[in-house]
Amino acid sequence: MSFDFEKINSHRVVSRPYKSSGENFVYMNVFDAQMVQAKMIFHAEGNQTGLNLLITEISWPPDNRTLPHIHDLEDESFFILEGSVMIHFGRPDQDRDVMEVSKGEFAWAPRNHWHEVNVGPEGAHVLLIQTPGSQLSEWFRVVGTEIGTEINTEDDFDRLNRFADENYGLRFWKPSNWEPAEVAEMGDVSVSR
Repeated sequence: MSFDFEKINSHRVVSRPYKSSGENFVYMNVFDAQMVQAKMIFHAEGNQTGLNLLITEISWPPDNRTLPHIHDLEDESFFILEGSVMIHFGRPDQDRDVMEVSKGEFAWAPRNHWHEVNVGPEGAHVLLIQTPGSQLSEWFRVVGTEIGTEINTEDDFDRLNRFADENYGLRFWKPSNWEPAEVAEMGDVSVSR
């Protein structure tokens, strides 16, 4: 028989003790100048936690932001270690609730709710906890290192949005234009075993 029974499934879902030392990270630079030079450290990924949670440590430079977006699969929790963020809840074309979250405070963004994050003038160091655990860290890798700055037209954005929705249950509000950005550095983004 030619099948390799010794081959390891690198995406196998496991639930066993492990330790993160911050070696799995990516520096983000995304179309429309969002998440510029935001460092994302993937401490616990869905396939490492039996799909229970995803924990990402984000170091956001001052005055950074995300596009308004919605998750079909994950609830997001933000614990602010340093700095502050403002989270806008609701569709951008309607009145929205705004929550200011500072050091030591916690915010909850349930799935199926439009939201965007705007980082304060001193930047922010955030522990992002997403439940249940998913493969959203792979989305950040793909966007931060392969797609990031390649979104230049409305058609590009529509293709990206379809890809995000079909593969990660994630949709973005279409921006009015795009500003260029560049990926500066990427760490070892493989999953440690």
